[in-house]
Amino acid sequence: MLELGISKDDQQILKDKVSIVMHSAATIDFNEPLKIAVNTNLRSIRELLNLAKDMKNLKSFVHISTAFANWFELDVKEEIYPTLYDPDDIIELANRLPDDTLDKMTPILLGKHINTYTFTKNLAENLIKREKNLPVIIIKPSMVGASFSEPHIGWIDSFAGVSRYIYFITLGLYRATVLPNKLNAIDFVPVDFTSNLTIAAPWKREIDKKSVSMVPNPYIYFSTTGSTNKFLWKDYFKLTSDLGRQFPPKNVFWYPKVRLHKTDIGYQIDVALTHLFPAYLMDLAAKLTGQKARAYKLQKQVKDGYKEGIFATKNTFIFQAKNFNNVLNSMSDADKKEFNFDPRTINWKQYMQDYYFGMRKFIVKEKDMKSPALMRRLTKLKYTNYFVKLSTGAAGLFLIWKSSGV
Repeated sequence: MLELGISKDDQQILKDKVSIVMHSAATIDFNEPLKIAVNTNLRSIRELLNLAKDMKNLKSFVHISTAFANWFELDVKEEIYPTLYDPDDIIELANRLPDDTLDKMTPILLGKHINTYTFTKNLAENLIKREKNLPVIIIKPSMVGASFSEPHIGWIDSFAGVSRYIYFITLGLYRATVLPNKLNAIDFVPVDFTSNLTIAAPWKREIDKKSVSMVPNPYIYFSTTGSTNKFLWKDYFKLTSDLGRQFPPKNVFWYPKVRLHKTDIGYQIDVALTHLFPAYLMDLAAKLTGQKARAYKLQKQVKDGYKEGIFATKNTFIFQAKNFNNVLNSMSDADKKEFNFDPRTINWKQYMQDYYFGMRKFIVKEKDMKSPALMRRLTKLKYTNYFVKLSTGAAGLFLIWKSSGV
């Protein structure tokens, strides 16, 4: 929407009164159609920048981007990586071409980018970079998770991103993944850590203006955890599976356990034999008994969700933290406590439990975190799981024996 849909009178109030702009609006659907992603993640930034240029008292323009704006870089510097395109050209292209034509062109335009989200986020950073006269700060969080403490411990409002993994694992739906290296680390950050850094960053800029002759523009801060408090994927999968077994959710579907595969082929075979085929049989049985068939659809959702996140499990990203450490080290002990974003304060085992309980409390609206009835159901699923594994193994051996001609 041009000029952000703000009336001329209201725009003038903003120009006269606003001193700090914090922009965090975006579509976080990784595979949003390109036109929607461009208008939401890119065009809106251009409109806001145009408004900010006329703000008389502007001290900081803070934009929330993503640490994965250039996901193909593993050792990521505190800088804006170039794009192949002029952001204005992409905006014009997205709004001139018919939707079907643009959809066909999207894979070519994306290039190295895995989805429209990282593509438009990188373009937005380049759009901001060219505004040399604006006091710009870019906050780049990794995968954002439930809150550490504010507004409530474990608070979360959607199953986006890493939250989907946790919920599917504890339901027993996500039971296999590719992890080429067991030392690969996950990088995700509590949402309130990113919020607190977003508040502290403009303060740091003002401090630097008074004490440093040359203030960087833009300031870039990674809101990440891996550089100071590493959390391995293998531990993430184990902790999450353990939580699903200790505190089964209301709609637990299968016995929670994640098998780790070094290769894609091993994962694909596992999914076919232990996810999709049993789900097909369960749906067939459901239809024969007049029940709703949902197992195969759920497993397809899990498989599609896996495709979105596979780049993260296959790699360990190193995000530079010089600017991050500078703002943290400049704060008083009282400020560090009130505006906490220090990864070293996270106990991952406790945080994962708070995260899981938060999802069940704030999204699923469950009150009883450990139900005796659900524990009995989980025990049945455990033995059913053993039976299915034995049956699948026996069937596989039988087929090998038959094919050998013995």
